Amino acid sequence: MKDELNDLTAKGFFGEESRQLLEKQSTESLPQSLYSSVVSIYSSSSNVKELNNYTEVFSKLFKEAAMKTDPNTVYELIGALVNGTKKYPELENKVAYTRFMEENQILKNGIRKGDKTDTGRLSLGSRVLTTYVSGFELSMKIFTFIYAMMLEMNQQEYDLLEISSLSTSQKLNGCRQLDQKSDYILLTEGWNDILRNAENHGDMRFDLGKGLFTGQNRHSYRVHGKKIVKVDPITISPEEMMGVILPKVACFIQGYISAGNLLSLSMSDELLFEQAKRFIIRKTN
Repeated sequence: MKDELNDLTAKGFFGEESRQLLEKQSTESLPQSLYSSVVSIYSSSSNVKELNNYTEVFSKLFKEAAMKTDPNTVYELIGALVNGTKKYPELENKVAYTRFMEENQILKNGIRKGDKTDTGRLSLGSRVLTTYVSGFELSMKIFTFIYAMMLEMNQQEYDLLEISSLSTSQKLNGCRQLDQKSDYILLTEGWNDILRNAENHGDMRFDLGKGLFTGQNRHSYRVHGKKIVKVDPITISPEEMMGVILPKVACFIQGYISAGNLLSLSMSDELLFEQAKRFIIRKTN
């Protein structure tokens, strides 16, 4: 994943600033590279304050988990998104992460292009939905490791592979039940599973005439043993999609990465860690 992302970055796919940062990283130490990664994430974000909210909550979770249980297990879980674990290396999600980064950048490029033709608007609407689903799926993969961390903190046994096969609602509800003080409610609330399912089944589109994202939510239930399929309409404004729904996914993923980088930096180079914190303060004020 890193090689592919670096190749795209070197070609300018993620912008000139990211390309220049990559050039610097080739000669940097690991702590300097971690610092540059944090700077890059915050510099490229259009929702810095929301991003920082997620970074802070993830940092709190990582620190609490490391204090209450074996720190090495926690560090392994944090890095499992990219590396998998020693027991389950197949749980790495390099492809899913790379795909989201690509989809998100293509969407940004499309927004900057500002094509107001019907074809351009339809293409952008389709790209928005694709990016959301890609980010949602990656976020739920990250929840495999978040749920495991919370179980560790509560001294409950688990199998990471079994957690990875749980449904979205099972992971989210499991985390909510363990988060008795609601310290991590920002991470578990506000997920639009209905939108993800509708898009996955081809039931969502951008309606040019209405200027809205519209679709259908198909769900079934049984009455006296007979299967009943109900179809409910879905309507989402571009403002809600672009201002609330999509930013949550991006900030969740980037907050997870940033918090992991900051934790590693705090253990490897205290001066650079303090410098990173000052940079974040400047960006968020």
